[in-house]
Amino acid sequence: MIYFVSKIFTYLFLPPGVFIAAIFAAYFLLRRFKIIFLFLSIIFWFLSTDFAPYLLLKPLESKKFFSLKIEPIAVVVLGGGEEKGVKSFPTMPGATERVLKSMILAYNKNLPLIYSGFESDSAKKSIEEINNGFNLGFVFDKGFLPKSVMLEKKSKNTYQNAKFTKKIFERFKIKNPAIYLVTSAYHMPRSYKIFNNFGFKVIPVKTDYRAFKKFDYWSIFPKMSNLNNSFIAIHEYFGLLSLVFRF
Repeated sequence: MIYFVSKIFTYLFLPPGVFIAAIFAAYFLLRRFKIIFLFLSIIFWFLSTDFAPYLLLKPLESKKFFSLKIEPIAVVVLGGGEEKGVKSFPTMPGATERVLKSMILAYNKNLPLIYSGFESDSAKKSIEEINNGFNLGFVFDKGFLPKSVMLEKKSKNTYQNAKFTKKIFERFKIKNPAIYLVTSAYHMPRSYKIFNNFGFKVIPVKTDYRAFKKFDYWSIFPKMSNLNNSFIAIHEYFGLLSLVFRF
């Protein structure tokens, strides 16, 4: 009983539940714009349940890509944000998972690793911690050599990831490079398309999956993590839509 009450309190009196309840209450208390408040409360609630993130993320994460018979010459991992002030593994959890996956891949394939993202200094710290912990033997900025790590620090979005990463290959006089591209599963459709348009031959390597079918009787209650994942999915769909006008 105590467990049930605590869960109800968490879902209804903490964000986003308390905000949804307030919007819904406005539907009954205000005379004007009643239908708008009702619509907003329903949308806000749905995006915060377990159902919306699954329905929105699943098509992105399950997208199939054409299987290319290529031999990648490098592993490229895209940045995913940082947590300022954090001393150990300062990259965001999803970004740290990308880094770990890319390092294991680069180690097993004996390939150079390129990290692309403005938060490269934080990524360097995470890479160093993983490198020291597992004794993988990666070195920084030693040229285009096996198990070397190059940091691309200028890019602030996926388009710039591809643009500035291409300049690294051009520095070594490599055109239309074949790469392993490591990023979150929901982000791969957009990343794959952009890197292809910049002339890369890509083998996608997905990580940081978020679309899980975990429905139970608590699934109807709003959770902040679900709202965040819904936001991520909607952001990706708008990003894919923007490519129609860019390419």
